[in-house]
Amino acid sequence: MDKILVIENDHILRTNLRELLECNNFSVIEADKGETALKKIKTSTPDLVISNLFLPGMSGVKIQKNFLQDEENCQTPFLFLSTINPNDFTHHLNSKVESLLIKPFENQELLDRIKSILERKRSFSKGIELTNAGSTTANDEIKENLNKIISITDSMSLKYDEYTKEELVGLLSTIKFAGIKTKECISNYIMSSDIECYNHCRNKQTFTVNLDRIKELLLEVSSNYGRNKDLLLNLAENKSVIPISFFEFTLRELTKTAFRFTKRGAPVEVFAKNFRNKFIFGIKDSIDSFVGKLDQGNLFSMQPFSKINEITKNLGGEFSVKGNKIYCSFRLN
Repeated sequence: MDKILVIENDHILRTNLRELLECNNFSVIEADKGETALKKIKTSTPDLVISNLFLPGMSGVKIQKNFLQDEENCQTPFLFLSTINPNDFTHHLNSKVESLLIKPFENQELLDRIKSILERKRSFSKGIELTNAGSTTANDEIKENLNKIISITDSMSLKYDEYTKEELVGLLSTIKFAGIKTKECISNYIMSSDIECYNHCRNKQTFTVNLDRIKELLLEVSSNYGRNKDLLLNLAENKSVIPISFFEFTLRELTKTAFRFTKRGAPVEVFAKNFRNKFIFGIKDSIDSFVGKLDQGNLFSMQPFSKINEITKNLGGEFSVKGNKIYCSFRLN
């Protein structure tokens, strides 16, 4: 059963839409504004969004842009509802709206548009799914993501004139996320190799932290979440007693978690320092206090933290949650 998210501030119209859709075998999620809709998609991914274009507060276009920043929802199609054609004054929206139904409309007209949009989505998704079968290892995951990129670019090259602007942006977002996953898989493979070499090395060596590289890595993470202004870097020239690839992996995953669990505008501090003969690095949650809601038992059951904890112990360090910080610490000698 296809799931449709209806975002409409007019209670009567929203109720009528829900009843019409449910009578036609659709599962319906309701929201009266953008903020409510964005909360609901965290627990339930819709197959289609029907949204009033000119909602109070967050407009339909802004809601769609938020969807495009989320890997699970970036290909979710939107059908906008409006009493006027917004393309007559696109400067108010900073974009042209293509999937649009002008109010008032006939019920059958809405149902036909829904059917057409969902058929197009299923047709393309079927081609993508054929490339994803049987992925179980990191190597398979890299192949899966590369196949996904190839499949999407082939489709865009052959049928670019058949896609709406919103669909093309969704496909490009999927390519972006597939590229990010591929990059992370390769980085994790390199990290595993580094750790294996490090553990078999008789004379343990120290490594100098490359601040420019770390800043570039973390800015890339914050950009993916649209949170560059929220990232605070408290890094200094330090000596690390662990493989740099593991240091980078841990900071990246901690920063990603902080952005997932904090609100936009809440600062997230990433730190690394040599203190009392220890190399310490991690994140500090200044305002949102999400760290305070975690305990080590819950944290260590989550991926990738169970992996970080296991590797940290294997390298002779300690992975901890204390106060408003999540961090790793290693003795320098």
